[in-house]
Amino acid sequence: MVVLPKMALIGSRGCLASSIRRYYQDSYSIQVFGQEQYDIRDRNIVDQLSKQIVNSDVIINCAGLLGPDPWDELLVNAVAPIYLLTKLSESHCRSRFIQIGSHSAMWTSWPGVEIDRLCYNVSKQCMQSAITGLSHSGKTNMLLTIINPSKFKSDMSNWDGYEVTAVIEYIDFVINSKNPPVLLEMEAISARLGNTT
Repeated sequence: MVVLPKMALIGSRGCLASSIRRYYQDSYSIQVFGQEQYDIRDRNIVDQLSKQIVNSDVIINCAGLLGPDPWDELLVNAVAPIYLLTKLSESHCRSRFIQIGSHSAMWTSWPGVEIDRLCYNVSKQCMQSAITGLSHSGKTNMLLTIINPSKFKSDMSNWDGYEVTAVIEYIDFVINSKNPPVLLEMEAISARLGNTT
């Protein structure tokens, strides 16, 4: 009997999470931690979650929130995943941890930016700093990577942008890399298509 490696997938509602599930369903034993049972805005839930996923081979955090409540945006996009990383590090977790970030971490503001968008961008920038900082600290046994997609087809982007399979390609690259990069920045669709305008 073949024993499949274990994958923990945090977040279940979005297009990316369901696509990851379908893509890896035959090569991983996947446990999904969706908001219905695992609302990561609750610190006690994150404590429980860390204990349940500590022995996973791969952990992918797809949970994310854009508007309308800045408090929840900051909790879901930054506070909870950073806290989760600290609990996993304390437990000597040895997983590959892949955080799905956002290209918006590269710039947080512009004239007229909406407050909920500003908070979203700042939360993603904070998460990027936490991943790179923890990786460089030497205080974790995990292999950490943050992938920052630009706009891809999902309900968050009104189904505009590149195909979700492009994000899966980056995830697959990280999973199969002996020494995965800490940060992978996905360029915009115009750059992917070679548009120089």
